[in-house]
Amino acid sequence: MLICFASDTFGNFNQLFQKIESTGINPDWVIHVGSLGVWPDPRRVDRATRKRGETDFHQYYLNTIPLPYKTLFVPGKHEDHKWIKSMYKKQYIELIPNLHYLPSGYIKNIHIGEDNLKVLGLGGIFSPKTYNGELSKNSFAHYTKQEVEKACSPGPIDLFISAETGYGIQFGNIKSQALGINNICFATRPKLHVHGHYNHSELYINPTTSLFSLSLSYGEIKFYEFTDYTFRPV
Repeated sequence: MLICFASDTFGNFNQLFQKIESTGINPDWVIHVGSLGVWPDPRRVDRATRKRGETDFHQYYLNTIPLPYKTLFVPGKHEDHKWIKSMYKKQYIELIPNLHYLPSGYIKNIHIGEDNLKVLGLGGIFSPKTYNGELSKNSFAHYTKQEVEKACSPGPIDLFISAETGYGIQFGNIKSQALGINNICFATRPKLHVHGHYNHSELYINPTTSLFSLSLSYGEIKFYEFTDYTFRPV
């Protein structure tokens, strides 16, 4: 099974897919770890996304155009969280053809031939107020303690994807304050944890959990093969 991991696209779907196509590699799935830029109404696009240029998700959505690759994502900071969660309440997991939403704390089983990849997701970013139950108008973009507890429950998994990394991990001057993510890693023991959000590219061992984590820079893609329950870079 061939996976393309991607991060922080900020709504430029065409650029992401052109970048994948230019490699000559045809992945079975694209797995995106946040700030994909799912904005069905371009008038609702947030300021940070606008600074990075035009978005084009609405073209796929309004014209019911299938994505060229099967894509699984967890929301990051820059998405229309209210719309995504409203679609989920209506039982839409495939938001448009080939775009699959992975709700926080849930599992997606991907079957290709004899391989089965068990993926656990945690969408959104950390906010201490939301995490401790103090909700606000921005809480849609944050994960909750209840979602973390749910994500700790399924037992061993193959892959854990989230926007943020675990508490205490530092990239340059930025140190993660995200509570709960290390707990998920301890509880589920993923073979690989992939995240974005920090504009930093590195495969590293989380010193707290002793597990491999892959950090992706903004707009970066990385190809991995998953065979015999093992991840190998391509």
